[in-house]
Amino acid sequence: MPGGWEKDGASFIYEKFVLKPGSHRVLIKIRDTKDGGRFDYAFEGSIESKAGYVTIVDFDEHNKRFFIRQ
Repeated sequence: MPGGWEKDGASFIYEKFVLKPGSHRVLIKIRDTKDGGRFDYAFEGSIESKAGYVTIVDFDEHNKRFFIRQ
């Protein structure tokens, strides 16, 4: 649940997935409103997983977009 005085502050989500090396199709959706019927932002695309490396899909809250860090 969001923090803050009005309970509308930022929330932090972290989840780890162990993937086999190779290309993987992913869909990530987040909601930024109380409207449970829709998601406000989505990322759908391919990520390349390499053995021994970490790939991060992150969200830029200022520009309202997902980005990948490898």
